[in-house]
Formats: sequence, structure tokens, C-alpha cells
Amino acid sequence: MEWQHLIIEPGPPGPDVLEHALFAHGALSVTLMDAADRPILDPPPGTTPMWPEVRVVALFSADASLGSGTVLPDVV
Repeated sequence: MEWQHLIIEPGPPGPDVLEHALFAHGALSVTLMDAADRPILDPPPGTTPMWPEVRVVALFSADASLGSGTVLPDVV
């Protein structure tokens, strides 16, 4: 099976808003990754730290129209 992926390094308002928008536009999965090789090792219990620079990778089906105005203008 073939897939398309979209990689974005978001600025404000941040990755949370972008993640929800990508799912709303048909993303099958969204992964948040460290964009600057700054690992978060042993965060304190009960915390969910986020990297200062985040890369968002969204996976779409092969037939998704990523560049035709259906996803990019609304999300980016």
C-alpha cells in the first residue's frame, strides 16, 4: 500500500493545533518529533514536556490531495 507524508516544522500556535487540523483533514496518523536533536530524558513524573523545536509528520492515503488546496492552506 502506498502512503503520502507531510512534514511541517510549525511555529505559533504550535503543534497541538496543527495536529488537530491535520486529523480533521484526513491524516491517518500524526507524529510529533524532536526537530533539533534535543532529547528529553527522564522527565519528572506527571509531566508531558515538549521540545522547543518540533517536527510534525502526518501520514495520508495515497489518493489524498495534499497540494490542491484541500489540506495545506487551512493547516499551514
